[in-house]
Amino acid sequence: TPGIIVNGKEWRGGRLSPAKKTSGFLQASIQDNKIVTSYTDDKKTLANKTLELHFVLLGFGIKTAIKAGENARRTLPQEFVVLNHLKLASKNGSWSFELPARNHKEIKRYAVALWVNERGNLKPIQAV
Repeated sequence: TPGIIVNGKEWRGGRLSPAKKTSGFLQASIQDNKIVTSYTDDKKTLANKTLELHFVLLGFGIKTAIKAGENARRTLPQEFVVLNHLKLASKNGSWSFELPARNHKEIKRYAVALWVNERGNLKPIQAV
């Protein structure tokens, strides 16, 4: 069953309100199979705290043949499939790592999602 998470908590419908405060700047670039990411907090409220960067590689245009159940003998399309999830810690808000392999022949497109949270707190601080 699909689930939607908003600000680290399950969202069960209803109105969403805009953020009440700014949360810094998350920047990422990909060059030559390397990802360089940084998070800056103008207010310095996260100084000396360990931050975690979550990197997710997503696949689109995937087709899955179903062999059993109510959808047996059908081929179902899938979008936004998580192919790889990395979690990396930093004390200075900087990360650099190799882009995971993208060798899935059946995938039509790839995308990435990144977010930062304080270690031990699942609520995202910032996302791109």
